[in-house]
Amino acid sequence: MAEPQRAQPEEPLLAGLHEAVRSDPLVSLDAMQRVAASASLGPILVNAAPGTGKSYLLVRRVAYLITELGVPAYQCAVIASSEERARHLRQSLDELLGAEGREVIVSGPDASTDVAHLFIDDLPFIPEKTFRSLVTGRDSNTSIMATGDPDSVIDDSDDWRAFDMFGELFPQSHMVRLSRNHRSPAAVVTAMSQIIEPVTRVPGRMTRSQRTVSEGTRIGRFYAVDEPTEREFLSEVYDALEFRGVETESIHVVSAPDEVDPTMVDEPHTVVLTGFDRDAWPNDARSRRLLYVALSRARGAVFISHQSHGSEVLDGIDSGLFVPFGYVPERSSGPEQPRLL
Repeated sequence: MAEPQRAQPEEPLLAGLHEAVRSDPLVSLDAMQRVAASASLGPILVNAAPGTGKSYLLVRRVAYLITELGVPAYQCAVIASSEERARHLRQSLDELLGAEGREVIVSGPDASTDVAHLFIDDLPFIPEKTFRSLVTGRDSNTSIMATGDPDSVIDDSDDWRAFDMFGELFPQSHMVRLSRNHRSPAAVVTAMSQIIEPVTRVPGRMTRSQRTVSEGTRIGRFYAVDEPTEREFLSEVYDALEFRGVETESIHVVSAPDEVDPTMVDEPHTVVLTGFDRDAWPNDARSRRLLYVALSRARGAVFISHQSHGSEVLDGIDSGLFVPFGYVPERSSGPEQPRLL
C-alpha cells in the first residue's frame, strides 16, 4: 500500500518569493486588498469577515507606506487586540521589512502613541477608552487604518460600535469590504454566511471562498447515540487525521461555547465541535456568533457532533453542506462508519 500523503500547511500566496514580496509589498494581495493597501494617505476602515486577510492587508499597508511613500518606520504604530496578536504582527513586519520593520511600534490593546501613522488591528476588540485616546487630536484626514469584523463580537456590548464612531470621527474615511475568504473551504464559508445572516451587524455583506468547491470540503456531521459514542467518534477523527498527516496540534476541539475565542490567532487545519446540542447551544444570536467564529478558524476540515437532533442553530445551514454519518435519523437504516472528509 502506498504511503498516504501528509497534509501540508497552507502556503503563503507566493511561497518562497520573499525577496519579490519585500520589493513590492502589494504583489501577493488580491484586487480589493491592493486598492486598500495602496490608497493615498487618509483614514481607511476595513470591515470584513474572518479569513479575508484583514491583518495581512494591514501589515502590507504599513510596508507600502514605508517602502513606496517614504514614510519613516518609526512614525508608524500598530495596535493589536491582544498581546498574542501583537507578537504575530511583529513577526510579520520583521519578515516583510527586515531591520526597518523593527522600527515600527507594535503594541497590545492598552497602548498609547502619538505617531503620525496609526494602524489598529481588530478594532471591535480595542477598548473604547483606548480608541478615544489614540485618536484624540487627530483631524478628519489623518493617516489611520483600522480593521475588524463587528459580527465576531459575541455579546451585545457597545465595543463593535467603534466602527460607527470611526465614521463619525473621520467622515472622509474610505470603507473597504473584503469579499474573498482565503482561509476556509467553500462549504465552511457558505455555512458561516448562513449562520450569521439572521443576526448580522453588517447587512448585505457577501463573502465567498477562494478555495475550489469539492466533495472533500463539506462539513462532517455526526449523529451520536450517546455520550460514549460521541467520545469514540472524536477519537476516530484524531486517528483518521493522523493517518492523513495532520498534526495533533493542528486540530482544535471545542466542547463548550465558552471555549470559543474570537481573538484566537492560530488557524488550525481542523475544527471539531462536540456536544453541539440544544441545551448547550440554544438557537439565539450568541450561539450563532460563537459557531460563526469557531468555524472561521478552520483551514481544512470541520466536524460537528451531537446527540439526538442537535442544536436548532444547525437547521439554518443548507443540508447539502453536510456529510451526515453515525446514527442518522430518518435517513439511514443503520449506523454508518465515520469517514474523513
